Amino acid sequence: MDPSTLSSALEIVAPACGSTLSINERVALETSLPILKSANSFDKIVFWGRISGVANDYLIAQGYNLPYAMIEATSSPASSFYSVDGATWLKLDPVDAAIVLRCSSLNKPFSGDASTVSALTERAEPRAPVAEGEEAEAPVEAEDDGEPAPEGYVKSNVTEAQRLACAVASIDFSTAVVPKGSMIMDANENVVVNRSFTGLDGKDAMSAASYCHFRPVADPKTIVKLGDNKSPAADIFETLSDDVPSGCWTFKLSGTGAAVVLNNLLWPGSVAYSSLGGNSFGYCYFGTGLKNNDIAFML
Repeated sequence: MDPSTLSSALEIVAPACGSTLSINERVALETSLPILKSANSFDKIVFWGRISGVANDYLIAQGYNLPYAMIEATSSPASSFYSVDGATWLKLDPVDAAIVLRCSSLNKPFSGDASTVSALTERAEPRAPVAEGEEAEAPVEAEDDGEPAPEGYVKSNVTEAQRLACAVASIDFSTAVVPKGSMIMDANENVVVNRSFTGLDGKDAMSAASYCHFRPVADPKTIVKLGDNKSPAADIFETLSDDVPSGCWTFKLSGTGAAVVLNNLLWPGSVAYSSLGGNSFGYCYFGTGLKNNDIAFML
């Protein structure tokens, strides 16, 4: 969410996610985010959300430059930062596949201290290629007792900063949402803001097909599918219609009826909104940073 419209956007999403920012947090963000934008020469800076921790909560911001290169990109073009006070920001470094796998095995609350280390035990031998449809064996959390790992295994460490980076990337991939048509592809296959976008019609605003994932399109099958669309310039992202599991998104009107609010059940705390008859939209996250592994029992 843009810092300049932070207060009004929070009024829309707060009832849906059951949380909001304190007055001190809002003031700190409205002051520090423009400074962060200028210091990194970003075209745009946004408040991404807040991940709660035991001792401290993490405020997350993202900065990026336009135009986006989204087709066949390997990762999101946004740079993520975290802060515990809303004034001092530290960059979250990108993580590789091995760290992502390690972090996925941790399902405990964040401590609120980015330097916290979690010990994991994993197989020492090289991993065999994972067949399609199968999942790689995840490391197991271990007691950090100073004892060596069992034969055939090694101990590895994951910092909370790495966990935080993985959580932000995973949540972004699943729940960063924009209304269809609000972003378009220019002649150089870069994604730019559609300045002609005037908002969604009321009859379409409650449909999953009217919203798209704001993420790089790297899957060749998806690229081919998108290439068959009637409007290549506008239909550049995957819509929510094909999300798995089906029904992981809910749609409802805001309290004033002026916007549609989307909740993601797979990542509780993920909320997106789009105004009716206007071009205002956004998304944010207020939660624990943990995935809902019991979603199958909710649908």
